[in-house]
Amino acid sequence: MKHIFLCIALICTLYLTSCSKEDGDWEPMKWKTTATTAKDGYIYVDSDGGTFVFQCRNYSGPWMADVVQTEDEKSVRYNPPETDGKTDFKKIETTWLTSACENNTVTVKIQPTTAPHYRTMHVTVTAGDIFFTFKFKQYGLCTNQ
Repeated sequence: MKHIFLCIALICTLYLTSCSKEDGDWEPMKWKTTATTAKDGYIYVDSDGGTFVFQCRNYSGPWMADVVQTEDEKSVRYNPPETDGKTDFKKIETTWLTSACENNTVTVKIQPTTAPHYRTMHVTVTAGDIFFTFKFKQYGLCTNQ
């Protein structure tokens, strides 16, 4: 009887001291950068392109999830490349940009554009069950910068 009581007490203690958050309830990723995000959530890039560096302050070693590029209401999704059956989650290169993760730093280099209108790029990184999307909108040659 004494053993049953001890087992019940141990189970109750473990239950009451276990994590209080739901499984999958991760703290949002926090970033340090000099890039300015507009009220609409986008980082605006001039037609000459640019390089943007982001340092994750609360997760180590994020990796690339995907890149989605949109122009003229047509979207193309790029996944991390696969070579010899192995996926390289550290870098995604497209015709518009190169995005790379190293340690806790994400670098996005956006190429110049000759398009007359805006184009958007969404770069998504992950650190497990948490994701973050950097949203870029690049001015075209005929849009106001």
